[in-house]
Amino acid sequence: MPLYGRVVSRADAPGRLIKVSAEETTEVVKRWHYSGAASHGVARHGWEVDGRLVGISIYDTGTRPMRQGVFGPKHYRRVLNHHRLALTDDAPRFTASQFIGASLKQLRRERPELWAVVTYADLCQGHDGVIYRATNAVETGVVGRGNLHLQDAQGRIQVTQSLSGTWPERRQEARRRGWTESRCLGKARYVWLPGSARFKRRPVADLRWV
Repeated sequence: MPLYGRVVSRADAPGRLIKVSAEETTEVVKRWHYSGAASHGVARHGWEVDGRLVGISIYDTGTRPMRQGVFGPKHYRRVLNHHRLALTDDAPRFTASQFIGASLKQLRRERPELWAVVTYADLCQGHDGVIYRATNAVETGVVGRGNLHLQDAQGRIQVTQSLSGTWPERRQEARRRGWTESRCLGKARYVWLPGSARFKRRPVADLRWV
């Protein structure tokens, strides 16, 4: 697989950042991410260990309100959304933090105009954001608290868009499939500032984080 420059590795987490196709990211997400689905995004990186793809990271534009919520409407194009991070179950220890760090550095090289990347830790899935905090992301609150989620028999989150009809019809179809409903604890929102040295001189509280 094509590489990004030199190999990046540590003795306790050997690996290297690689270029990955949309098809490769889709396959990894289907198998290893709880959502089972992802967009192709605007930027994609893979993590390879011993010649095997063990992780993918996808960035997309997200929603405009989300992007405006960091630096305001004037600079929304300087913000991207970290859409998916998926790792195989047998990925070496410390892979996530090393992969994220290398991916953000490469993203900054690819997009020098970028100031921030927003990501979310799904509390409904038991994710507490420890990996994001370990990679210097700033926690900015919780969104989506109380949203209705549908889970299939395997415990996977299913999107309502996969069902047809009105909302009552979708709920009926979900019950027919054996899916259950639950109210979400929300998603903890984090922001990385990979290309924003200019903001490191300002109090973080000065940024919007809406």
